[in-house]
Amino acid sequence: MHSIVKENYDVVYSYMNDELTFEIPTIERKNDAIEFIREMVAACQKIHGTGGLDGAESYESWLKLLDKHRKMRYKGYESQERVPSITFFCVRKADNRIVGIVNIRKELSRKIDDMYAGNIGYSIRPSEQHKGYGKQLMKLAIDDCINVLKLKTIRAGCYEYNIASKKVLESVGMKPIAINSGIIKSIYYELKL
Repeated sequence: MHSIVKENYDVVYSYMNDELTFEIPTIERKNDAIEFIREMVAACQKIHGTGGLDGAESYESWLKLLDKHRKMRYKGYESQERVPSITFFCVRKADNRIVGIVNIRKELSRKIDDMYAGNIGYSIRPSEQHKGYGKQLMKLAIDDCINVLKLKTIRAGCYEYNIASKKVLESVGMKPIAINSGIIKSIYYELKL
């Protein structure tokens, strides 16, 4: 299921199955990433799991931000700062196309819980949705959480109206645990190992 170069986010490693691989974003993927974001925007879909790509000043500044997120130290649950995280492109091996993006957080904070509902946030590009990539991406992300981050509980969430994402989370064994009754209702899911 995976190939680890080193169990540390300071080095590049990849998770993969027969069809997909996780890839740390690089400058060489700039045009592909911009195409991904444009497709999401054109479909009027909210982008999750990018580690800030959709709001970055430039692709290059986003890469620096991802490096900072990977190296930051956890400051505790009550901290209002971001938590350490890593962002991957989910790439289809057959044609080297980015089909999704995922952000994985080892630690959580109250702010992250309230905003993102857990350890994993992700998006699948509109033209690749309903093809099983969401489930494959989540399985790879869970594998990362178990084998690299050594988590015993994994949390994720989705908007209540997002039926496809609810199905993905449930298909990988996650169970609903709470509903955030904010402006847009979110359902929080959990997987205990």
